[in-house]
Amino acid sequence: MTDAEKALWKVLRSRQVSGLKFRRQHGEQVKYDDIRTKNLTKTGFRVLRFWNTEVLQEIEAVKERIWQAVEEQQAHPHPDPPLEGEGI
Repeated sequence: MTDAEKALWKVLRSRQVSGLKFRRQHGEQVKYDDIRTKNLTKTGFRVLRFWNTEVLQEIEAVKERIWQAVEEQQAHPHPDPPLEGEGI
């Protein structure tokens, strides 16, 4: 993992944000990731992406954007939500 990924996952691991579980996607395979993103979106997941510089230089702003996404999701839940522990 890059330094940015390590910094972000330090914040997200162990269900530290609203008790939700997060999953990561690598950007090396853009075409594969685009297809995977579409499939995840269809099943109710929300994919967030951040640049390394954002994570390393503006971690509080990144955390805030993640928190906002969690709040939006809770305000407008998917009609067929993922299983317990699965999330954004």
